[in-house]
Amino acid sequence: MEKIELIIEILKELLKHQEYLSTTELYRKLKSKGVLKSTTEKTERRKLLRSLITLEELGYIKTKEKKKEKLWKIEKERFKSLFYLSFEEIASFIFILSFYPKTYKEIPLFKEAFEIISRYEKELGEEEREILKSSFERVPTFNERTIKIEEKLFKLLITSILKRQQIYIQYKNKFYKILPLKIFNYNGLFYLSSLTEKKSIKTFLIGRIEKIIPIETRLPEGDNIKREELTFEIPKELPFLFGVIFSKNYATETEIRKEIKFSPFQFHIEKTETGILTYLVGFTGKRFASWFLVEKAIKLISPNPQIIEIARKKELKKNIKGISYQLRENQKRFKEFLRESQKLLNQKLKIYKKK
Repeated sequence: MEKIELIIEILKELLKHQEYLSTTELYRKLKSKGVLKSTTEKTERRKLLRSLITLEELGYIKTKEKKKEKLWKIEKERFKSLFYLSFEEIASFIFILSFYPKTYKEIPLFKEAFEIISRYEKELGEEEREILKSSFERVPTFNERTIKIEEKLFKLLITSILKRQQIYIQYKNKFYKILPLKIFNYNGLFYLSSLTEKKSIKTFLIGRIEKIIPIETRLPEGDNIKREELTFEIPKELPFLFGVIFSKNYATETEIRKEIKFSPFQFHIEKTETGILTYLVGFTGKRFASWFLVEKAIKLISPNPQIIEIARKKELKKNIKGISYQLRENQKRFKEFLRESQKLLNQKLKIYKKK
């Protein structure tokens, strides 16, 4: 029984780390867990080595030598559907998944992730399970969007992306032959970036796809396609640099010190006599103007040399396409943003006018 326990614990450690571990490293880990219980280190090491050799002969682990010491690693092919998670690892998995909308639970990939966690939760004690269930939660915003997505449809999209297979999709009563490249999420909704027959990039809202017909042919991926850059292609959206002042109580000293971000495109924050000063990258067009109307800003600051100099020092051009360090160009785009915001504000005011 003791030998079986030792073999199981060896496999658990190697499955957990997925990398080569030396005999000494394994010995220390198993000793600290109380698995090795012999009176002398020599006896314990001999038992450990015998078990490792047995597992190697059976093809469950593999070995190599480094500086006259044997290193051991799990043979992944023998454990394709088996791996070990500690309580902390399960907690980290739940932590990440907890901050996604609950509607995602039925979407392929997310669904499998939740099922894995459910299986491992059963191995925990009642108190540990209760802690994990009640410790992390995501609170949705009032303007968060969601849409029901067919599980079968989503799975076909994922499969075609991973296998680089073309598909036909029915979208707004039209058929398109595309090569799906990337799924991305914006404001709670899923979108699909794809390559069309004309070799152009086209974006589809997945919730509007009515039907998918797979094509068996597997295509090589285009050499010039950078998936990480594929999201929306909206020509009218041009970035500009500007400043915003929020009220003094909008963030605490601690939050400011930790560089809290009110926007993913914020690149500077400091507390001043008038309030909390931030520098942002804004965008022309309706999307940014619509988002900005809900923010609690008390003053806007037109692009100026100081803002541009900080942006230059932080090398924003490296990460944001279309950024300009020219003052006049930024002022031009900022004025366009103000015009678009005014249009949206007028539309909102019409809703509240008394009839």
